Amino acid sequence: ARPGAWYGPYLAAARAAGIVNGDDNGSFGVGQQITRQDMAVMVFRAVETTAGQKLRAAQSAAFADCSQISAYALDAVDWMHQEMLISGMGDNPFAPLENASRAQAAKLIEGLLQWRDGRNNG
Repeated sequence: ARPGAWYGPYLAAARAAGIVNGDDNGSFGVGQQITRQDMAVMVFRAVETTAGQKLRAAQSAAFADCSQISAYALDAVDWMHQEMLISGMGDNPFAPLENASRAQAAKLIEGLLQWRDGRNNG
């Protein structure tokens, strides 16, 4: 992170809350695109922080490419799929390593707000 950057306080708050940790080199990928699995992990950690508890899915998501989902992202992807916050693409791959689009991020945020208000599950 660049000293004095506009995102500094937000990045610091997200790091303090455990929502982001950075990579092995301490980098947060500022200015880079985010993968679908990393977007899911960040949102999942934010929900856990807000809930004050660890969240677990009743079962694993059955995406066609589950073997490509990184171990650190499995709980997030499983739980978010169970809560209907994320879904597969086309023939049911999750595409965890593809870059997330703005449309996918907007859909996730809308779903998260609906989930918070109890509208996702009926």
